[in-house]
Amino acid sequence: MSGLCVLYVKDMARSSDFYSQVFNAAAVPAPLGAVRFSVGDFSFGLMPESTAKSRFGPMIADPHLSGGTSRLEMWIPVPSPKDCLERALSAGAKLLSPLQLRECGDSSASVLDPDGHVLILCHRPIF
Repeated sequence: MSGLCVLYVKDMARSSDFYSQVFNAAAVPAPLGAVRFSVGDFSFGLMPESTAKSRFGPMIADPHLSGGTSRLEMWIPVPSPKDCLERALSAGAKLLSPLQLRECGDSSASVLDPDGHVLILCHRPIF
């Protein structure tokens, strides 16, 4: 059994193109207008942020009002964090932290995707 992280995004086409370019992966259509990506053994999805409010009602904060504030840090294991970082920056990501050796013993880089989600590009997650 495995889990799945779903990111709410403002513009599905823009975000799907971004993740396709960064991870050299195809978006697989999923229910509710979502798409799914697989990067090695790691999978995650994208869903229109308008769907969040309609699915969960008033108990969830409206993603439109977040102003791009991320509440997520997603560690994504990739074969080459360096190559992935270059593709991410080329696709429009904003650099948070350059590729460097971390105190956990792994090299990683941090970027913001077009919707303000924090992505950690690493060889192996520390958690």
